[in-house]
Amino acid sequence: MLFGFSPVSAQFRPEQAEKSLVKVMVTGGGKMGVCSGFIWKKKSWIVTSLHAMKKNGIIEIEYPGNNIRDAKVIRVFESADLVLLETNIDESPVVNEVIPVSGYSREKPEFGEKIYAIGYNGGSLGNQTQVLEKGHANPETLWFLIREQDQANLSSVGFPSMKIPIYFLSGSLLPGFSGSPIYNTRNELVGIGDGGLERGQMNVSWCIPGSNLDKLMESTKVDLPAKIGEASLFYSAEVSIEVPSDNPRENYQAANRQLEQKYKSYTYGDFRFFQTKTRTLNEMVNTAIDKNNLYGFASEFSEMKIFFDYDGNGFDFDIYEDVNNGFVLAIPVGTTLSYDNELKMFSADLPEVEDAKYFHLFFGMEKHNGDPVNELIIGFEEALGKQAQGLSRDPDYNRSYLLTNEWHADYFVLQGNAPYKVEEISEAEVLPNLFFSVISNDEAAFYSIALCFVPTDRLDIVNAFQNGVDCVNNYNGNTDCCNYFGWFFHMISASQLTSLSSYQPRR
Repeated sequence: MLFGFSPVSAQFRPEQAEKSLVKVMVTGGGKMGVCSGFIWKKKSWIVTSLHAMKKNGIIEIEYPGNNIRDAKVIRVFESADLVLLETNIDESPVVNEVIPVSGYSREKPEFGEKIYAIGYNGGSLGNQTQVLEKGHANPETLWFLIREQDQANLSSVGFPSMKIPIYFLSGSLLPGFSGSPIYNTRNELVGIGDGGLERGQMNVSWCIPGSNLDKLMESTKVDLPAKIGEASLFYSAEVSIEVPSDNPRENYQAANRQLEQKYKSYTYGDFRFFQTKTRTLNEMVNTAIDKNNLYGFASEFSEMKIFFDYDGNGFDFDIYEDVNNGFVLAIPVGTTLSYDNELKMFSADLPEVEDAKYFHLFFGMEKHNGDPVNELIIGFEEALGKQAQGLSRDPDYNRSYLLTNEWHADYFVLQGNAPYKVEEISEAEVLPNLFFSVISNDEAAFYSIALCFVPTDRLDIVNAFQNGVDCVNNYNGNTDCCNYFGWFFHMISASQLTSLSSYQPRR
């Protein structure tokens, strides 16, 4: 058969594909880059992404069974961002079964067809499969797919070619999936994961069609591109960590522990959230579904003379992607994601500090009966309305967007009509404010909710709402008050940054 194993049914079989999978580790300049690759044609040949290489880098390949072998570059095909490596496995065989991939499908996947990437998320110890779909783009080249800034960045590096045909992916490749083999349901290799380019909390991802493997094998070039060191900076499926030396064997165990900590995952039910990156608010705002609401909240703060340096006050977020359903969410750095069994929602566990106790951030998904927004409002009216003498909807922050033929996004704000006492927060009264984003299709709605309480007994906060506070030039003079409003804007922003990995904002 074409692929070194005999498929018994039209279904992707990861237990077979992992016998061809390898982890690629490249060390140099005090950093270790980690990506995925696959065994091609014979056991000593490895295909992976060219952009993962380093000038004078030390290349190590981890074969199945944690067998590490040295490697060197033997062929380079810049236009398709591919490199062929050769290991010393023939001189130092491994015990575990390894099966080279020996062919690829010559048929282009159909729009919406499920395809499967297998690789090492965040350089983790174990591999995993990520289910993606073939997206639609016309023309299907990088030049037409990515925005002008990305075109300029890649053009300055010199590869890959902006004109080469690619397969646009619906969904984001996880960090570490650069160079991963991508299969169809018939266990046929269809392409090589090339990573993606940053779109704030999302990525635009693609793979290189398998037909480019022929050109890689025909290539006589062995030298790495002159600007190879700049290439990986633009790829969201690339993993890089700092290491104490350029000796990969010394760094291997320490690097694995560091990677496992950096790229966490959280699973409950049908959700598998992976932490994919950390980004500032300004890095994400321009690619948010609804940046107008975020600008509106910031403007409202300024109109109340509550001033913040949104670049310098630590408005950073950890980004998580659910690989099963395609939702992307953001939580403030310094918080952790957990699942609340009682509420049946994910939540951000805020640190146990005084000013954070007034805030909660929740994420959940429910089926609906045709009107997800009003059904959510009714639900929260029942939960909080009695205490707060009802909830009022702020018309200034109502937004609704058609994202795709299937998905909508809605944004709205509810405010309590009167303060009430929440004993676990304070003996004094608080006024609740709820900030929602809802992404829904005809059957279900995924939502994020920031619940923010305004304490009526905190004179510094009450005074700031009335007269303002300068958290730019006098943060230290208003530390408690500024910390409170910092959390306030963090919560609002996090609630508004929920998105779909397959959604691509218009250029």
